[in-house]
Amino acid sequence: MFSDSEEHAISTTDSDRIKSKNVTSFLHRYIQQKHSQKLLDLPDQGKVAQCLSNDRYANGSTWHSTGSNLRFKDWCFIHKACLNCLPTNSVKARWSNTSPTCRHSTDAETLRHIINHCRPDLVHIRTRHNKLVTRITDAIRFGTITTDRTIASSDLLLHADMIFEEDDRTLIIDVTCPFDNGPDALEEAAQAKITKYLPLKEHCQSNGKPCEIFPFVVGSLGSWHPSNKLLLSELGMT
Repeated sequence: MFSDSEEHAISTTDSDRIKSKNVTSFLHRYIQQKHSQKLLDLPDQGKVAQCLSNDRYANGSTWHSTGSNLRFKDWCFIHKACLNCLPTNSVKARWSNTSPTCRHSTDAETLRHIINHCRPDLVHIRTRHNKLVTRITDAIRFGTITTDRTIASSDLLLHADMIFEEDDRTLIIDVTCPFDNGPDALEEAAQAKITKYLPLKEHCQSNGKPCEIFPFVVGSLGSWHPSNKLLLSELGMT
């Protein structure tokens, strides 16, 4: 049995023989789960980890450990960002007399503010969003797709990122990159998109055309929303 203390002890009782590889496998899983839970329980550093833990297929987290398709400096950045160890003013203010205020505005200079809301960075934030839109549109091999337009027959000023039409069905697709701020952050962003485009969906259905809304949600630090898989399936992608 294992105790909760840092020093672990193993005790045995009479039992059948157990293969050594089963014992080592058990020990490996136990230590892995223990340290994973310790990270998830941290009030600050565990927020991104909680988002990544919801990704059943690890679409948005495998490159965190492998570094695939990343420059080394980007790989170093993402790990510091996930642990909120980057030298933002908000972090430095915890340990020094540094003002937590952003260098470009009156808001607190948190990591979330810098990579999602800071006005001087809006060009890069928009570019990140547009790259995801382009990635999806380039991969579509059938149907008709329009970008950043509303449905012509409606009077609604709702410009979805993508409107996919094939035969008698319409898919309203909108990309969003919320900050990976806890396990509910991605789900809340997805629900906000569904609520926003509900009038457009109702317009299509009133004309007798089936319509579905598909938010495509990728966290700013790489978290992947499980519902993205549904959209890729609808578009015939893996």
